[in-house]
Amino acid sequence: MCSTLLALNCSYTGVSSLEPLASCSSLTTLNCSSMQHVSSLAPLTSCTALTSLNCSCTLVSSLDPLASCTALTDLRCSGNIRISSLYPLSSCTALTTLCCGATNIKSLEPIASFTALKVLYCDYSAISSLEPLASCAALTTLDCNSTEVSSLEPLASCTALTTLDCNRTAVSSLEPLASCTALTTLDCSRTDVCSLEPLASCIALRNLICDEPLETDLEFLSRVSVSFGYESDSESDGEDPRLDWGLWGDD
Repeated sequence: MCSTLLALNCSYTGVSSLEPLASCSSLTTLNCSSMQHVSSLAPLTSCTALTSLNCSCTLVSSLDPLASCTALTDLRCSGNIRISSLYPLSSCTALTTLCCGATNIKSLEPIASFTALKVLYCDYSAISSLEPLASCAALTTLDCNSTEVSSLEPLASCTALTTLDCNRTAVSSLEPLASCTALTTLDCSRTDVCSLEPLASCIALRNLICDEPLETDLEFLSRVSVSFGYESDSESDGEDPRLDWGLWGDD
């Protein structure tokens, strides 16, 4: 019977193991998020038809079993602080959505071959470079907030980018975004950015969160809805809603 199962949602349950799914070779969609006792994805090695997996907020520490799941297009593994590497995903080149925020991931290197990737959440992780994204020309949404990223240079080739959140990083220049003319939403608050002038070519930009702009930026900002970093801090009492791990994976 399990061999014909196509989709399963067992999130927020007390199930402690995915072992019964080892024989579900036809499974394409699995949501096992917020299952506080699940620690291994090993049974999914045989689920080679899997296209969508949400294992956010579990005790999973390794993505190794997913190396054989080459049909994956949507993976959400956020909130798993034990996960430290994306290298097992190197063969999952069909991925279009990857949410791996609030993990201990230090490198995005495997993503360099994900040419179909459109959505990436790597916020609250240990990454320091966006270099692998230079080849992700299809990328439309990127959230790298609260990381050690200091340069947006690789995004110069991501001309399809519409949404970018790089707040709480060491980014000091928005120059690479001059070519991202499709950009509609940008959060660059609490960074080292000192000029918004590179955004003048981003004619689609409508929503901007930044620190206090310079006087030279004011003319450009007349067509943009602007809020300042300290205002958003006040509204949230200084807490990011994603720290409620129950929200992870729903981006």
